[in-house]
Amino acid sequence: MSLTLNMIGGGGGGLSDTDAVLTVSVPTGSTVTAVKGGITLTPTIWVQDADNTLDYAIFSISPSMFDAVNPWTVTGTRGTDSDSQTVTISTNKQYEVSLSYILVLFEFDPNDYDAQKENWAIMDDSSRSVISNGTDHMVFTASGSAQRGWTWKTGFDLSDYNILYFDGYVSTTGTTHHEVCIRNNYGTSNWKTDSLLTASITNTARSTTNVDISSINVSTPVYPMITISPSAAFHVWSIKVKR
Repeated sequence: MSLTLNMIGGGGGGLSDTDAVLTVSVPTGSTVTAVKGGITLTPTIWVQDADNTLDYAIFSISPSMFDAVNPWTVTGTRGTDSDSQTVTISTNKQYEVSLSYILVLFEFDPNDYDAQKENWAIMDDSSRSVISNGTDHMVFTASGSAQRGWTWKTGFDLSDYNILYFDGYVSTTGTTHHEVCIRNNYGTSNWKTDSLLTASITNTARSTTNVDISSINVSTPVYPMITISPSAAFHVWSIKVKR
């Protein structure tokens, strides 16, 4: 790990050559604990990256706590956000854990349906593309003979995110043009060639589809998008991403 780091805290003693060193990266402003059995550890040292976006909680694990069978549960929290990972520490080497929180790109709000509807850009003839209120989710339908698409207008730089979570389903089977995409603009007619990532959706009952977006490497904001064939409908509860 090669980082430019700023010391932001410490305590609990130093690092020993015989200890294992556990480094936990976590969004800035978080608290971190490592728990195994009845033992709860807090970081020995806190450092921060040069961009002030990630903190690094460094734990010193003494040989008496080495265990090749039972893992430590490492948890980061910030407000209502939380993430946990497990790590087995059995010898005096360096271990690394990365914690992150989910970023909500879209989540249906029945009290703000009209405003949310306006934030979706229809990529084709609006007379053949309809967005409606599904009571607790949003419904996208299409008619005519060609594929239709919508994008969420608010752009994010997703280059540091690894997973997109799409909570919803499509109302018909098959893979043709039932897709969730990430693209680098919205509101233009060349969206088919601008797509950076495509994932076909085949589930016909509500579930969360995980899409690997780790290969996206862009320097400008990108946008979540859905496309659908005529005579079908996309039912959408939320779109989220996670590091």
